[in-house]
Amino acid sequence: MPPLTQPAPEANYIPGELLVKFKPAYATSAETVHAAANSRRKAGMKRWERVQLPQGLSVAAAVKWYGLRPEVEYAEPNYRVRKATLPNDISFSLQWGLSNTGQAVNGAAGLSGADISATRAWRTHTGSRQVVVAVIDTGIDYLHPDLQANIWQNPKESVNGNDDDGNGKIDDVRGWNFVANSADPVDDDIDGHGTHVAGIIGAVGDNGTGVSGVNWQVSLMPLKVLDANGDGSLAHIVAAIDYAIDAGAHIINASYAFRCGAAASNAEREALERARSAGLLVVAAAGNDGCNNDQQPTYPASHALNHMLSVGATDSTDSRAFFKSGSSSYGAHTVHLFAPGKHIYSTVRQVLSGGYAFESGTSMASPHVSGAAALVKAANPALSMREVREVLLLSVTELQALNSRAVTSGRLNVGQAIAMNLASHPPVRPSHLRLSAISDDRIKLQWLDDSTTETHWLVQHRTSPSRAFEVVASVASSDNPGHEHNGLQLGEGSYHGYRVVAVNNQGESAPTAEVVRTVVPHAPANLTVTAQPARMNLVWQDRSNRETGYQVERATGNTGAFAELAVLAPDSQSYADTQVQANLLYRYRVRAEVENTVFSDYSAVQSATALPPDEPATTFPPTSGNGGGGCFIATAAWGSELHPKVMTLRAFRDQVLMNHAWGQRLVSTYYRLSPPLADHVRQHNWLRAITRIVISPLAWLAERVLPKAEAGAFFRPTNETAENGRQWLIQVKPDTDANAVKSMADSVQGQVIQTLRGHWVVIEIGSSMDIPSALALLRAHPSVQQIEPNATVSRPRAL
Repeated sequence: MPPLTQPAPEANYIPGELLVKFKPAYATSAETVHAAANSRRKAGMKRWERVQLPQGLSVAAAVKWYGLRPEVEYAEPNYRVRKATLPNDISFSLQWGLSNTGQAVNGAAGLSGADISATRAWRTHTGSRQVVVAVIDTGIDYLHPDLQANIWQNPKESVNGNDDDGNGKIDDVRGWNFVANSADPVDDDIDGHGTHVAGIIGAVGDNGTGVSGVNWQVSLMPLKVLDANGDGSLAHIVAAIDYAIDAGAHIINASYAFRCGAAASNAEREALERARSAGLLVVAAAGNDGCNNDQQPTYPASHALNHMLSVGATDSTDSRAFFKSGSSSYGAHTVHLFAPGKHIYSTVRQVLSGGYAFESGTSMASPHVSGAAALVKAANPALSMREVREVLLLSVTELQALNSRAVTSGRLNVGQAIAMNLASHPPVRPSHLRLSAISDDRIKLQWLDDSTTETHWLVQHRTSPSRAFEVVASVASSDNPGHEHNGLQLGEGSYHGYRVVAVNNQGESAPTAEVVRTVVPHAPANLTVTAQPARMNLVWQDRSNRETGYQVERATGNTGAFAELAVLAPDSQSYADTQVQANLLYRYRVRAEVENTVFSDYSAVQSATALPPDEPATTFPPTSGNGGGGCFIATAAWGSELHPKVMTLRAFRDQVLMNHAWGQRLVSTYYRLSPPLADHVRQHNWLRAITRIVISPLAWLAERVLPKAEAGAFFRPTNETAENGRQWLIQVKPDTDANAVKSMADSVQGQVIQTLRGHWVVIEIGSSMDIPSALALLRAHPSVQQIEPNATVSRPRAL
């Protein structure tokens, strides 16, 4: 057998020996397997065997050979065991994320083993100052005694008032302050955020002081883009990314974020793509808003780029972290892994809390991963940063609490990562799987190539959650993988679920989380409820052609929760509820379903009070008339059932009148008498005007009686925009010169603030110019390709 291309360092295991575990049914045939490998057994350990390998057969090759045998359950090197490597830093016991023995930290009890296995990793390596991590943040207190020795030094620059390295920045010996445009990237944040992040990555370890970083030695490059309040601009972020590229960083830690749901920035993405081309790894905080980033992306973490890692936060019990002001965001397709992020003890500015403090958030989880990447790179310098990324993803500790919360369903484990041999593992599963329907019978799939070792991908498909997945395509390896699935039925009630598996010579990855494309059945319409003594009769219109049944739900009173009352056969259009009590209010709704999997929208909710034996039957609402949801006269007067006044009156009916038996009787009487009058009002403009005057006081009263959230919800502006800042990022055409850019700024009475790579400039619109007019001028300029706000970015805040 040829040796593997990337064997683990032999210093970590006994040369020429292997530990082999046999499956119970094959334990008696172990001698045959050993003979085939021309090896001999040593001390027996029940189903485990210690094996002496023949000369010329490497441990790595033998692991692969035994792993392919059907009799073998597991094979691994006979690793050397050393005493645990613990630093002598006096506060190390507070760093549960590095070593969790179940100790209580900051008032929270931990779970033994719920850590990143740093002490195991340190048996192999404790870091190297040859590995450079750029910390794009609030700056670093670079004179902090626990950080000073690990601050990056620009080898091409000295403090002499000159730009020695020709990068346009004078005396940048330890990074750059993009906020003040100076060579002093000192942290002035009110919480010492950037210094805290830096300490997690690389506080000097085993120095008898404070805390230890994931790396005891590393080079931390301070790039200050956020001000003393933790806020900054997108233009500074883009410039800092390019600085890190030019200065030779290996890793960028980005513990900043836009709020989830914000639009992606093309300027930022292009800068990140330049980092990818330069071979950098970018590690980003997933956000503290508790969002599902699959549905509401959080940038920069949600950019679909295969040199990035999006990191969520866990607590000391290996659960997704919850904070006083939020919780860790997550995403089965877009958040790659989790790391410790709650009650994290690390360095802060020396003027704060004596230089050390607890902080929480995905801002703290991200540097654990950045630090782990630096440590793996230090121990295995030949690995590219994309290979380091894959090692980190393959070596996570999978947790039930993170199932469907992350691509890997796992928490960082640097102890496993540092000794991992990529060549002996199946590839990592893909991320960012997304689906779009491009015609009535065709679906397009795209995903991210996260592996450096895959040979191809398998696309799996199913038409119901109760059915097994079937392979529908094999897709060759490429940089931009995707597949179009043709010949489908995408009509009403259909379900199409997909997963993707990466494959190499070692096997298949775990599948991605499923993405689903459903077309819901048409919802039932015109639900009416007729109250009769001891029963309620429900009638609705069947509008679906694909439903396999109908689900009837009922709630009691105004605040009771809906619960399933009955599941009916397809094409049902009525139901009798005989389990009712007199004088009790009931609310009903109905929806169509397909195989109890795909559901239509609910019908409108209808409510009625069950009648005592001597009351005549009452129907809610009536089955005749036309006026828009029962507000017949109001709809005729204002011409639309969507008019704010009509919507307010309807809310008054549903929220006030229908909550009382007397109100229901009033509404029922109105239903019987108003349709003919509404028809007459609709035909005469003068009568419509008089009617509006007459019922406007009622609408005014309804607005005062209704809760503000209800009354205002119908006419709240929907076209509000946050794009009201005066600084804008503008990408101009490649042949645009500086004079043309200045002329562009002059046209909006503004000025050019900054020039960035990728033909981006920052222009500030003049204070006397209104923003819509200025933007119209800029967009019409022949040199402009695209425009986006110079958005404010922030460090994710958590308590």
